[in-house]
Amino acid sequence: MVNGTSLKEVHKLIETINPTYNIFNKITSLNELLKQQKNTNKPVVRYALKDNIASSDLPMTCSSKILMGFQPKYDATVTHLLKKQDNWVNLGKLNLDEFGMGSGGVHSSFGPVKNPLYNPIPESVMDSIRNNTKCDVDIDYSENRVTGGSSSGSTALASAIIPKSNINDERIAHFTLGTDTGGSVRLPAAWCNISSFKPSYGRISRFGVVPYAQSLDTVGILSADVNTIETVYDVLNQYDPKDPTSMNESIRNELSYIDRFDEIHDFVSIGVIQEFNISGIPNSTNEIYTQVLSEILSDEKNFDLKSVSIEKINESLPIYFTIAPAEASSNLARFDGIRYGPKVEDKTDVNIFENTRNLFGDEVQKRILLGNYNLSSEVYEDKFKKAQILRTELIEAFNNCFKDKHPLYNSTDNMSDKVDVLISLTGVDKAPLLSEFLSSNSVSPLDEFCNDVFTIPMSLAGLPCISIPIRDTGISIQITGQYGYDKKVLGIAKKIKSKFLD
Repeated sequence: MVNGTSLKEVHKLIETINPTYNIFNKITSLNELLKQQKNTNKPVVRYALKDNIASSDLPMTCSSKILMGFQPKYDATVTHLLKKQDNWVNLGKLNLDEFGMGSGGVHSSFGPVKNPLYNPIPESVMDSIRNNTKCDVDIDYSENRVTGGSSSGSTALASAIIPKSNINDERIAHFTLGTDTGGSVRLPAAWCNISSFKPSYGRISRFGVVPYAQSLDTVGILSADVNTIETVYDVLNQYDPKDPTSMNESIRNELSYIDRFDEIHDFVSIGVIQEFNISGIPNSTNEIYTQVLSEILSDEKNFDLKSVSIEKINESLPIYFTIAPAEASSNLARFDGIRYGPKVEDKTDVNIFENTRNLFGDEVQKRILLGNYNLSSEVYEDKFKKAQILRTELIEAFNNCFKDKHPLYNSTDNMSDKVDVLISLTGVDKAPLLSEFLSSNSVSPLDEFCNDVFTIPMSLAGLPCISIPIRDTGISIQITGQYGYDKKVLGIAKKIKSKFLD
């Protein structure tokens, strides 16, 4: 992690482009950044937080009108761990789909985020900063594609290239933190051509992270560099007694030998999921993906490809959109204008509730309604309870694919047809045009839900997975491993990336 652009120039660049790109909800002041830079002789590591992660020195809005002006009084555990690192500086809080609900980065009270892959920062902006002159940010809108969500600001910042830097492809942030419930760091990373990692559920603390669906939410890491992702993961991968879902010390100790992955693994068996061969994938995407698989298959000394069937994957979308909205409706009940949310002048019960809840955006209101319906007595047994049973069956189906032992489940003994990791596309296609995305979503909200068809199954099973771009194609692959084997996934991802994707 070597710096080329000074912290002052980076701060000025952020202030200049943010009205156009809409990446930040709150930018850290220059004075505060310079305080965080404790050693001017050492390189600075720049990062930023999704605006649903608490930091005691910055507001937290979740990109919602209902939390405007809210200031946390404590740090999330991940924030605390990052603040302890020498010369790591937090650039600010990043835009997102409101409360993490959405896959396009368009459901924010601050407006949609621009995609820096298709709308790169003009060189004239950096010239004006260095010459101390005024400059309009005139970007090319010929390919105005969505950033993806819900971690839209996190992805845009990690992918945005500083123009005219003396380091090739230097990014504004070395890494960012997002959250992933059903694909919210993986899909936008794929659409912005960077890497992102969703750890195993419980590996990284969720304390201080505003929940969307607590049985699915995971803090994720985004960066253009997989080695940086692994470095950040090593910092955050700690047991936290403040988080009741944190992976306990005994399981961590049981899996600690995986930290030596590079020493103990040479040959890698990879499973290709049959059920992901769906009709909606464009030919151009299939050609790119098939070429990567062919290259891997040709390296017989290091890799083996197997076809794997996980029939329960076909149930993933209905399972997810039964469980996630139900949990969300419960979590968002706290924003009632009494404990959280703006205070309402009219103190009657109905008006307090109505005037406060109307501050939620359309997408959030839609998911609250769906969640309350799924939990209602009329359909609870048939929908919510059934979804939980199917989710357990999906976890078992994944478990039976892997060579590695799940620390919480038993698996079958036949190892001959098992694999180290699974490989798939991250998204069906490259990022859609903003106009097409908004148009299709207004006609059929199901279109947006289906964007996560390759990412949701892994979230339901709590598995570690990483999305890696296939060169500069705008298409990414996803590598998924057994629960708890995060370092193995990262090690295999680095191996595949260096051999076939760079």
